[in-house]
Amino acid sequence: MGVAYASGLSKNSSWSEPDAVVPVMKHFAAHGSPRAGHNTAPFMGRGVRQVLAEMLVPFKAVVDLGGVKGAMMAYSEFDEIPCSVHPLLYQALEDWGFDGYITADDTGLAELYATHLVASSPADAIAQWHNAGGMVQYYDFPLDLYLNATVALVANGTLTIETLQSLARRVLGVKYDLGLFNNRYIPDDVDSQAITASHVPLTLEAAQKSIVLLENRNATLPLNLKEQSINRIAIIGPYSDIFNYGDYSGQWGGYPVANATTIRQAMQAYLAANSSSTEIVTSWGSNTWLYNSQYNIPPYLLSSNGTAGGLLATYYAGVNFSDAVFQKQETPSLDWGLYPPNGLPSNNFSVVWEGEMTVPVDSEVNGWLGVAVYANTTAQLYVDGQFLVQSNATTSGNILPNIESLSYSVENATLPPPGSASFQFIPRATHKIRLEYQAWNYVQKFENENSLNAQILLFWNLVDQNDPIEKAVNLAKTSDVVVLTVGANWNSDAENGDRGTLGLSANQTALADAIFALEKPVILVLQGGRPFAIPTYYSKAAAVLKAVRTDGLLTEDLRSSLHSFFRGSQEAKRFLIHFSEYQTPAGEYLSAFPMIYKPSALLQNYTDIETYPIYPFGYGLSYSQFSVSKFSASSSSSNTSSSSGTFTDTSTIVFSVQITNTGPIAGSYVPQVYLLGRVSSVVRVVRQLVAFTRVYLSAGETQTVHMELDVGRTNSFVMAIDPLSAIGLGANILQFIEFISKLISIGNEIHSSVYGTTVENFDLEVITRTVSGLHQRIYESNEEWKVTTKGRVSNTDREIERLASSCDEIAEDLLSVLAELRAPGKLSKWNSMADALKTVWARSKIKALRDRLDQYKAGLHSSLMISLMDKVTNLTPTLTRQLASGSQLDRIKGELLQAIWEANASRGVSEAVAPIDLRPISSHLSQLTRHERVSHLQSQILEQLSFQDQHDREFRIASAHAQTFKWIFHQTHDQSETMPWSNFRSWLEDNNEHLYWITGKAGSGKSTLMKFIVHEHQCEELLRNWAGDMPLIMTRFYFWNSGTVAQMSQEGLLRTILYDALSQKPELIAKIMPNRWIRSQMFGCDLHPWSLSELAQAFRRLLAQSESYKLCFFVDGLDEFDGDHEELIGLFKNAVSYQNVKACLSSRPWVIFEEAFFQRPSLMLEKLTFSDIVQYITANFDDNSGFRALQRREPDFASTLINNIAIKACGVFLWVTLVVKSLLSGMSNYDRISDLQKRLDRLPGDLEKFYRKIFNSIEHEYVEHACQYFRLVAAANGNLTVLQLSFADEDDLSKLIHERPVELLNDEEADYRFESTKRRLNSRCKGFLEIPTRPLGVRDSVLLSTSKTFSDDRHLRYLQRVAYLHRTVKDFLKTAEVDERIKASTKNFKPCVPLLNSSVLMLKTTMDPAHCRHIMIYAEQADTIGYHYIKILDEVHKSLDAHPYPPNLHKGSLFHTINKDIPPEAGFLEFVTYYNVSSYVSAKILQNVPLFANPAIGPLLDRLIVDYRELKALRDPELRSGPLPPPSLTLVRHLLNGGGDPNFIVAGRTTWQAVLEESVFVSNVVNLWTTCGRAKYIVPTLEHWASIVEIFILSGADPQANRNSPQASRIREAFGTRMPHRAMGLEKLLAERMKRRSTAARIVPLLSHIAVPDFHDIRPMPVMNRQSRAETARATLSETFRLTAHSENDFSTKPTGKSGTLQTTDIANYPNIFSEPSSTAEEPRFGSVTTYSGIPSSREGSTYGLATIGMTNRCSDGCSVAVMHITNVSDEPK
Repeated sequence: MGVAYASGLSKNSSWSEPDAVVPVMKHFAAHGSPRAGHNTAPFMGRGVRQVLAEMLVPFKAVVDLGGVKGAMMAYSEFDEIPCSVHPLLYQALEDWGFDGYITADDTGLAELYATHLVASSPADAIAQWHNAGGMVQYYDFPLDLYLNATVALVANGTLTIETLQSLARRVLGVKYDLGLFNNRYIPDDVDSQAITASHVPLTLEAAQKSIVLLENRNATLPLNLKEQSINRIAIIGPYSDIFNYGDYSGQWGGYPVANATTIRQAMQAYLAANSSSTEIVTSWGSNTWLYNSQYNIPPYLLSSNGTAGGLLATYYAGVNFSDAVFQKQETPSLDWGLYPPNGLPSNNFSVVWEGEMTVPVDSEVNGWLGVAVYANTTAQLYVDGQFLVQSNATTSGNILPNIESLSYSVENATLPPPGSASFQFIPRATHKIRLEYQAWNYVQKFENENSLNAQILLFWNLVDQNDPIEKAVNLAKTSDVVVLTVGANWNSDAENGDRGTLGLSANQTALADAIFALEKPVILVLQGGRPFAIPTYYSKAAAVLKAVRTDGLLTEDLRSSLHSFFRGSQEAKRFLIHFSEYQTPAGEYLSAFPMIYKPSALLQNYTDIETYPIYPFGYGLSYSQFSVSKFSASSSSSNTSSSSGTFTDTSTIVFSVQITNTGPIAGSYVPQVYLLGRVSSVVRVVRQLVAFTRVYLSAGETQTVHMELDVGRTNSFVMAIDPLSAIGLGANILQFIEFISKLISIGNEIHSSVYGTTVENFDLEVITRTVSGLHQRIYESNEEWKVTTKGRVSNTDREIERLASSCDEIAEDLLSVLAELRAPGKLSKWNSMADALKTVWARSKIKALRDRLDQYKAGLHSSLMISLMDKVTNLTPTLTRQLASGSQLDRIKGELLQAIWEANASRGVSEAVAPIDLRPISSHLSQLTRHERVSHLQSQILEQLSFQDQHDREFRIASAHAQTFKWIFHQTHDQSETMPWSNFRSWLEDNNEHLYWITGKAGSGKSTLMKFIVHEHQCEELLRNWAGDMPLIMTRFYFWNSGTVAQMSQEGLLRTILYDALSQKPELIAKIMPNRWIRSQMFGCDLHPWSLSELAQAFRRLLAQSESYKLCFFVDGLDEFDGDHEELIGLFKNAVSYQNVKACLSSRPWVIFEEAFFQRPSLMLEKLTFSDIVQYITANFDDNSGFRALQRREPDFASTLINNIAIKACGVFLWVTLVVKSLLSGMSNYDRISDLQKRLDRLPGDLEKFYRKIFNSIEHEYVEHACQYFRLVAAANGNLTVLQLSFADEDDLSKLIHERPVELLNDEEADYRFESTKRRLNSRCKGFLEIPTRPLGVRDSVLLSTSKTFSDDRHLRYLQRVAYLHRTVKDFLKTAEVDERIKASTKNFKPCVPLLNSSVLMLKTTMDPAHCRHIMIYAEQADTIGYHYIKILDEVHKSLDAHPYPPNLHKGSLFHTINKDIPPEAGFLEFVTYYNVSSYVSAKILQNVPLFANPAIGPLLDRLIVDYRELKALRDPELRSGPLPPPSLTLVRHLLNGGGDPNFIVAGRTTWQAVLEESVFVSNVVNLWTTCGRAKYIVPTLEHWASIVEIFILSGADPQANRNSPQASRIREAFGTRMPHRAMGLEKLLAERMKRRSTAARIVPLLSHIAVPDFHDIRPMPVMNRQSRAETARATLSETFRLTAHSENDFSTKPTGKSGTLQTTDIANYPNIFSEPSSTAEEPRFGSVTTYSGIPSSREGSTYGLATIGMTNRCSDGCSVAVMHITNVSDEPK
């Protein structure tokens, strides 16, 4: 079909024919299968094989057979490479011998930069496009940018002049073939209307052959009006009397109207011609989509002087209806575009249409009538001599776009169509129409920008405003048959009109339900560009007809274009034929849903719907019946004539079948031959259509039909193997082997690292990720390898696949070991990875792994080289040229391929003499592997350097207005005293001055100027003059104190500068970041967080290395830096002290900057921008029709007004933009001169006063709401997205967070939330806050969640951040007066509360766990104000448990990703301990909920003392605002009272010792606070630690530990200086405890003489009698005993070998008095129980058992009892 279409256009490639045109195939390729059905989305298919084997086949056919000379590249991507620059596609065109031109689609080239993010700038996109082979752009970039960028690219060698010449030669060659050099224009005598009219019969024939009959119950069709007694037919539905052609056939798919017929019109004509008494009634009942649309008035309902077919038009050469030129009858649904109507001298003209309009309704309809126009044109509509409506001239017009957003549909569902007025349509009424039109196209247009001015649409809408369905139902009730015309139009189903469902629109569904409820015979007529999933209606309809599209086969991907079903201009007549005549439908269905196309899809059925499609592919009913018999097949390579035979790729199979028309009606039948399931190396479809034809048979006629099949076309279409992909598998296997070999090598210790000299748990996490990544790359490349070697598998290929499988096994083993090493309780440190492996693997196993890897590496080299030599048999010049001119990696690939090619070339000659030398191939292959590994590591480090909002500020800065700031690059300038400034152009080229300072007052445009400078190509050109032969590195950074912390900090500055610099010269990474590079090489990457010291050191190294390159920084907004400005100035002064370093800095003229830079080259911006401001005002005013009218009436005042604004601005550009916006609103209202002058005079010249005026203008009822918004944005610190603000704005937010499930936000709610929030911001905040529109693909959209990322504009836009209009707005709102007013208006409003709740909703609706960081920040604030948030964090915990995590990212890794200080195995509760949420964590501790995943680190009491600085939630809430917040006293007391052991040993010291050490440390620190203004915290902090010491003493702390001090007392050392009395009290208390401890010590040794009974059951040990000598305070004394039992001497009467030590147990908080229990005493109930297992023994298998020690104070005399149980669990006595 594609060949037929293209051949018709090219006249079978007969270019000499005068009407031959060049067919352009689009979109090339894989564009018709986008993910999620979104237009231009990435390819969702099955990979490269599918593209090669299926999708390129029709393209190749139209190139070979159809005369195609143009290829338009697809917007989309596949294999993660944009089609616009995909080498596979260009290689395919070259292999086919395609010599035409290649073009990008509209914006396709710009999307390389703005959407795909594979280009760093427009210039980079242009370079990639041309270097790939692209030739023509579609208005993507302005001409000056395109031309200047191309010149620069040639100048710097990125793009060669030879490449451009070759591309231009191709374009000119196509024009030459067409004869355009001799005859450029269409002949004047060509009558396009006559040509169109001559095609009408063909269109009718195509329509008849393509209609599909889906149902025909009870032989409803064809209708026989008399026999079936049909007196009245109701045509119901929006398609009953409108046009619907589909994409690109005019507004709403309704042009052209001259040769078209509606269903109502055609049926009326038929009934009139056949003298039928049957009546036709119609009612629309609904719109075609969800809002009130503009519909063309069909020509047959318009007439002039009694002649139907349109209104009489009079065309005038002047715009004011003067100088009439000609008249013609036509319908005012016209689009002239760039050019004037034929016969007029210019595109400034006017037209008047006059005539009559007949109303086609059959009951009164309260609808709309109107006229719509495009930009810069006006129209007035008069009905019956009365003015009805006018459409004024605007810059955009009021014709509705073809595709509106869902939000538009929701918000405008009931509004009138633009340009209309309500109109009462009376049945059969006739009205006089006069339509006046004026085209004001004064400005010459370029590049199709705002050029479609001359366009007009006379329209109506016959959907009743009150109850359209009721009116339709009333007509249908009284009819014998209902023809229901529903479906889809271009306003919902077309390019850029992606649907998420396959049903009818909601309004059409309601109409259909009402009509079917009448239980009348319904003939369902479907129109639209897709199948309709409406099985209920199919089952109810008497007959179903599907309209099939007959136009535009090449407008989409050739594979999918045949699935469109829009009607042609003669569709109404073909419907009439099938309704009323005995001519059978001939169409077959071209799609099936669901698609059961693979055998695996047949294994399982749906549980809720039928699995198999209602109407499968090839389905289509007929009015007649046909029989099929005598099917046979024969092959050109086989003598058989049966259904089986042998054939080859070159065979032709001839199928024969006998068809008989057994029905009563003549008709056509389409026999279809399918190839059924077959054994193949790849999975094939269940059945594949391989041949079909159409046969026409009279009733009773029989024919034998023959169909031929070229076997080669059915087999997979495989191009020559891509030699680059052929290398991929081997390179990935080699990388894997070399990484693992190095990792487990014996001497692989780490030295000279800033992070330490051991392998730790953190490193195991990194290694795990690296192994998983390499493993995945092997798998993917192996799958691709299997495809490319399909059918040609050699022994070497099998060996390579075996090696890949072996790598799979190694990877799985290693991942298992790494998981074991990282398990809780296994935390340790090792000198190397080999040492770590020894803890779980035997030495022999490690050595065997090394040997295997060496063997694999050797075997891979030989196998891969031989296989590559077999596969790489061709090197195309294009590929060779591209690789040679590409990156270093490309050049290595080219050298490898060349070595393979040369080895192949010498194969036949040298093999007979000597073996082929494979060493060059081996060397290049190893070099390629190493280089790819290095490139991967470099990319990882660059990715780590970047941060989320790195380029957000630059995007938000307004771009310079056209032609402004050009003076900055001028060679000379005015050096008068009034505005002296240093020549910037000279500074860029000069070697002497190294720093340039741009300064100016707030709002003068400094940031805009900096952005302009950085992106203007002249800047780079001039700097290259300075650089000479040395490489140039340019970096940029924009400080922004309204953004995130990184955007206003030194860390953000350094990370951005390093990222920009190293992206341009990645080979520097190893030199300026040696420690990170070493660990990356060793472990695959280094995920340690960046420290400021590491970044500063890297920056210093970057400067030190500048001997080999020139480095220039552009840094904006030094005054917005949130830090020490002296330090920042010093940083740049030091930087520019290097000979090859420059810096251009900008800031406000603060004293600190003036003193630092006053002797440097500089400029004061507000003194230089007067002409720019005048130009900006003029350009904005000139676009306004009101100003143009004012200019014509009062030219002097117009120019004076502009000058007055510029003078009043005093150089503040921001003020100008606000004033211009205000004045333009007045001009649009046609304000008088005096009104405009008053408006200007009332506007304050001072920016702050201007803001105050705007602030005071906020409507009273919105003041509180606006102030809430201001506080939310301020509290969010630049992190408030549109979606989060919409959640924070909810009324019942606390309830919503618990009810909302964890699932992605749907499109409808997303659109509503975005639009409603945007409107509220605009109405409440008066422009102070804004939502910038960001290009697609920014880093904000990259979520940690693996399930989904947001890929379309709908989702990305609601992730935009709400921001201040300008930094000055933030400053204004923070002034004392305004801040006080804001807080007074929101007294009870706590911003952290809605921000916390809304962050939880963000987590739930975006499924991005990264929101946990913001949740914890706001939870900390909520904790501070005492807000009860525990249930909220519990909901977060529950939501994270419900979150779908990827296999390689468990929750611990997730939290570690959010906060690098958190261990990789940490869970949510451990994660929260790192934040100041003491209320939440304390609640969990009091509930005895475990917090930490790894208990081996130590008990909670110890972590409370040792880790309180990192674990912020364990700090005391009373002192957390101090400089050194201590641990929580409440938690210490709770843990000790609950049985915590103060003497528990961790890492060689007890927890009590840690308390003393920390007390001394704190004491030393607080002694320094007197000079820092922190003195007020000294006593409270020390007193707090003294209280902790006291609690530990009372809980049984070991007194001996206190003596380890130079002062013989740690307590005295800590508290003696500032709190001597407190220290003495603590020492006295400790001495008292020591005395009691010595008494108890005499009791404990007696326990060692108690023998263990020689049997296996459990028995209590005898309990000691109470000692009368014990001096105790029975109610208060608390002790901890260390019970040590040596089994050889004491425990066992039969020693069995050495044993270990029974560990310390805690019996604190009970008196140390032992009592003999009486025989009547109740069973002791243990108050605290500790169980110890596995007392170690040197004898293998000798286990002593379990020891349990407990105590109770339940004895009758109030004394305590200690009970020990020993259980022998071995098989022998011990």
